[in-house]
Amino acid sequence: MTSRRRSEIRRPHIRRPARAQTWHRALLFAAVTVGVACGVDPSAELDASPADDVEMAADASVPEPDGGIQAPQCSVPGYAIGHLRGRVIDTQGTPLSGIHVNVCGSLCLTALSDVSGRFDIAVNECMAESPDYAHGAVFSALSNPTRPDLFYDYNFAGTRSFAILDITAPIVLPSFTSGRFIAAPSASATAVTLTDGAGFSLRVPPRAVDYPLTVTDEVLRVVRVAADRFPPLATGGAAPAVLYAVGPMDTGLRELATLELPNVTSSAPGTRVEIVAVGTHASANTPPIGVLARIDDGHVSSDGRRITADHGIRFISWVGYRLPR
Repeated sequence: MTSRRRSEIRRPHIRRPARAQTWHRALLFAAVTVGVACGVDPSAELDASPADDVEMAADASVPEPDGGIQAPQCSVPGYAIGHLRGRVIDTQGTPLSGIHVNVCGSLCLTALSDVSGRFDIAVNECMAESPDYAHGAVFSALSNPTRPDLFYDYNFAGTRSFAILDITAPIVLPSFTSGRFIAAPSASATAVTLTDGAGFSLRVPPRAVDYPLTVTDEVLRVVRVAADRFPPLATGGAAPAVLYAVGPMDTGLRELATLELPNVTSSAPGTRVEIVAVGTHASANTPPIGVLARIDDGHVSSDGRRITADHGIRFISWVGYRLPR
């Protein structure tokens, strides 16, 4: 079952507080009642057999024959979206049920993954063009503090109309329980540093964290994502050499946070790299929501062990680095 809520299209700003950017999140979490009505337990993770298709597909999003479903007709320029289908699993390939899955653009449509981790979001709407969303709308998976949220621009080909679109690569959501965390109160008078003990380090200045309204514990979390479990993101360049899921998503930073990553490519000291991240509602359209793109440059440290961002990052998201092509 799919639930829908219509909201205004946000207009671009130079910088917007993260707390004002999470209108969709409160609406979507209210949709838990939809899952109950559909007979899905939002807290359940089924002990099922690992998926046999966890490798990323070459074409991650594939329009399918309409099967009798028609794409909506748009009266103004936009993106006509019928159904979006896919599957969410954990890093072991186990299906994840009860995950809030959504298509959000000029309105949000939400559903819950079923016992096999599969979902079918009946959108049947025209999504207006917006600077926030590069292609009218994005897919998002919103779980709970134990797993990172994910925004994903599934329509990176820019298809203007489709009846059914399948995300063929399973969407893998790792668990923060295998990562690290640190209390980071928004009113903290001292800097906090989030590390994973294996090369990741994020130093956040005092009073810099601007959490979304739905966050209650004011804790920063990080987990490294295995290379064969990267989400099927359009990269706009080379694929990341390493990727970390940092949460909570939609958290903004009032000052730049210093970022260091492990040099997994064994690049020589001084080598230049690109720092990349997935756009969120706190990224102010750079990059757009759900798009993985360069947000800063970086370099290999003199001892060859670390990648250091030249300036730092200004929002919390999935972040990593890649070698320029």
